[in-house]
Amino acid sequence: PNVLGTANLLNLAHEKKVKSFVFFSTSGVHGHVDESCIPIQESCFGSLDFTDIRSCYIESKRMGENMCAAWMHQYGIPVRILRPSITYGPGIKLDDGRSFADFISNILNDEDITLYSEGKVIRNFCYIADAILGFFTIILKGVDGQAYHVAAEQEISIVDLANFLVQVVFPDKNLKVVMAHDPNKNFLRMDFGRNSVSVEKLKELGWNLNFPLKEGFRRTIQSYEQ
Repeated sequence: PNVLGTANLLNLAHEKKVKSFVFFSTSGVHGHVDESCIPIQESCFGSLDFTDIRSCYIESKRMGENMCAAWMHQYGIPVRILRPSITYGPGIKLDDGRSFADFISNILNDEDITLYSEGKVIRNFCYIADAILGFFTIILKGVDGQAYHVAAEQEISIVDLANFLVQVVFPDKNLKVVMAHDPNKNFLRMDFGRNSVSVEKLKELGWNLNFPLKEGFRRTIQSYEQ
């Protein structure tokens, strides 16, 4: 879908002479960048091991972005690229395997949060309402040929997020974080220790975050309870 599907859509966009073409990429396309480059600008890229099977998703998104650039250059298709970071909120599948989905499931079931890794990787989590506002801001105000990050500026480690949820957001549940680290298992889909991105380009278009971490997770949990 990320390569052949994108090519089909770009050809259709050329045939129909579309007014705009939006490609949903991922912040992971930046690869492994040096710590000095964080928060990562849209123009900064690092290495990626393309012989690692886990790289298939990010490589396909990199190819999709490159095809968008090629079709715009050759056919004049007005392309804009969105690079979302981790997005959460009502409607996520609680069994999809990602850490924050597991945390939400634990809280809903009044269970202690169990971490099977050290939880040291750092991510930024964007509430779905803020993400969608970012998408529409880019669609309506963005510049053709440009890529934009959609993310929250606050970054937090997985273990700190777990503790934040049980101690700050839902202290009334009296839950705790249980460390059950297994050094023989790797739970990371990609081994990015920290890949926080800059959202200055998006903010220049008028976007601002409305739902910080505490409010976003509170609303998410409430949506399932209701």
